[in-house]
Amino acid sequence: MKLPAETHVAIVDGERFLLMRNTGTAAEPVLEFQGEPEIAETNYSAGVRHQDLADNAATEPMAKFAHAAGVAG
Repeated sequence: MKLPAETHVAIVDGERFLLMRNTGTAAEPVLEFQGEPEIAETNYSAGVRHQDLADNAATEPMAKFAHAAGVAG
């Protein structure tokens, strides 16, 4: 994969949000850490329709949905 020089890359995995920047070339990228922004995980309602109502213990998917909503915001 070619990644143009000075391109910013967001890495989001449901728990963390990292910002990286390619300080190398398009053919030989070198990702440099730029920061880990604070995320306001306040939108826990986004995942409610995805939950099995019989399983009240399934809170991990809702936390990941809230994280994704915070990153998008």
